Amino acid sequence: NYFSNCYVYELLIFNRWGQLVFETTDPESVVWNGGDKGNVMANAGLYYYILSVKERGDDVEALTGFVSLIR
Repeated sequence: NYFSNCYVYELLIFNRWGQLVFETTDPESVVWNGGDKGNVMANAGLYYYILSVKERGDDVEALTGFVSLIR
């Protein structure tokens, strides 16, 4: 697992209205299945993500971008 050496890990996914639909701090669950916090499948569309990672001794690095969910 690429993130197994991370000291801090957080993946947040937001819908187009800025509502948080998915979050995890578990590097083993890096995959988003398209479900929201209640495990209800999200609508097709564009979603914004923030992936924060930190390895020991390094600064937290935040990677951001968009992902398209296609149904």
